[in-house]
Amino acid sequence: MCLSVAGALTHISCFRRNLELFLVTNRYLTPTQQLELEKKRAALIKQIIHFLTLQRLLMPGLADILSPHAVLQINDPDLDHPEEIPLFLPSDCGTESARNRACIGELPEYEAQLREAEAQDALEGVRDGLR
Repeated sequence: MCLSVAGALTHISCFRRNLELFLVTNRYLTPTQQLELEKKRAALIKQIIHFLTLQRLLMPGLADILSPHAVLQINDPDLDHPEEIPLFLPSDCGTESARNRACIGELPEYEAQLREAEAQDALEGVRDGLR
């Protein structure tokens, strides 16, 4: 199941980058671009809802360590702007003690491995760009 979270997180990251790039490159949207934006946001919302479902299972103590405002963002996310919805990963929990209270199993270690893999991919992209 932790691998499902990593997969969902990877998809969400990709969707977010794609959506943010679309918004930056298209400041004044035509009706067709507005429709495309809505489709992109709908796809991102589906991914985030899937992630939040997994998060409730793997981070059952998350609400105990977050501020009331952050808990509200989880329970009632802004679906009009899904690119701004915070995901609250184990690394967002602050201390190791807080991570242990919020997460079950080895979720923090899986996130660390995912972050390391993303960093390696980014370095590989830089290397390819320099060749």
